[in-house]
Amino acid sequence: MRKCYLIIAAIAFVILSGCDNKKAIVDGITQYELPLMERQESNQITHLINHDGMYRSEQYAANSTLVIDLDYYKSQKISRGDVVYFKTDAKEEEISNKKRKGYDVARVVALPGETLLVKKGQIYINGRVLDTFYGKEYYTNGFINGTDKALSMDKETVLLDGQYLLASDVWWRGGFTEPLPKDKITGRVIGWIKSQNE
Repeated sequence: MRKCYLIIAAIAFVILSGCDNKKAIVDGITQYELPLMERQESNQITHLINHDGMYRSEQYAANSTLVIDLDYYKSQKISRGDVVYFKTDAKEEEISNKKRKGYDVARVVALPGETLLVKKGQIYINGRVLDTFYGKEYYTNGFINGTDKALSMDKETVLLDGQYLLASDVWWRGGFTEPLPKDKITGRVIGWIKSQNE
């Protein structure tokens, strides 16, 4: 009889502890590496990176050239994990003085209607772990999520309809954007071109 109670208690514990753990959001599709391209097509432009916010390998280093498809989102929806080309909030004076660029690139981490929080270097979307390479903090040459050195946010960021939240892949270099309206996202990064000097 005692064995029966122990078995029932163990089953109840497993069921109840499972209720507190929300299933992770897993992105097994997005890859960090971009395809190397020989040239761009007529509906594409190039963007020269001027910072190390996305840098984990040569293709995203400062002075690397990315290829942007300006028509991509005319037929596709913006997805989590996409590296997008977006209009910044830089003022004309900042752009003309070359202090900031009018456009930049970053990765989509949160979608319209979602809530984002970062705890010890781990992104949570609606209270669920974002289980992918861009869902945790990377520092110079390794992940530091779960450590005291990792980033934590004091409060959640709530996205309204039509808003997206973008982040660099190396948070301490580029960080997170404010919630960004869809019309500021003007293209998708689809590849990169090696410098002609190499």
